Amino acid sequence: MENNDINFKTIFKDFLNTFNLEKGIIPTVKDLIISPNLVLNHYIERKKIIEINKNKYYLPARFFVTVVAFISICSIFAGENLILPESHNIRPNINWNGDKEIAGNIADKYIMLCLLIFGIIPQTFASKLVFIGEKEFSLAMHFVMNIYLGMITLLFLPFMFLIINTTFEFQLLNFAAIITYYGYAFKKIFNLSIFKTFQKVVLFSFFSTLLVTIFYIAIIFIVSFVKTSLVGW
Repeated sequence: MENNDINFKTIFKDFLNTFNLEKGIIPTVKDLIISPNLVLNHYIERKKIIEINKNKYYLPARFFVTVVAFISICSIFAGENLILPESHNIRPNINWNGDKEIAGNIADKYIMLCLLIFGIIPQTFASKLVFIGEKEFSLAMHFVMNIYLGMITLLFLPFMFLIINTTFEFQLLNFAAIITYYGYAFKKIFNLSIFKTFQKVVLFSFFSTLLVTIFYIAIIFIVSFVKTSLVGW
């Protein structure tokens, strides 16, 4: 296609394709909320699906980047990082040379890395532990599942930020939304009973929290070790 073939009509059509109701971000979000099992099954079977439907859903990496970009845009309008809002005291609490703000600034700068280290990766190991024997999901497939589910819960943040003013209510509603959605998603994906869903969610929350704490302590130890080593030099 030559430069002369590009016009505002082409750009407008490309823009509308972003909001395609049959494939792209809208069906990805809609089906992850309503039937997350369909999205995961589509990912597993995508090589067997005819070409026209192969790209119905966003792939995990693209969905991850798109959601973080959307939250970042919302953060600009909100005036602070909605993933780690300072107004609701959801910030890293690492004291670096007496300045806790440094940790918060690092988290803001490397938010994708922080989401992976303190969110998706520990949740991946937690869900793998909890669902051993339930379904033949590899560790990689659990990673994919937690990217999809984790990004959906991030999409709740801008709406909660708009309607909730106090720290306690924000954290309580955020926790309730995450637990409710993960429970619903697990029930759909692994065909669980209500009792077993509750049991799995409790175990998943416990192992996720435990692993996040271990990762957190490990990073504090590494930072302290590096600081000590640098001082020694």
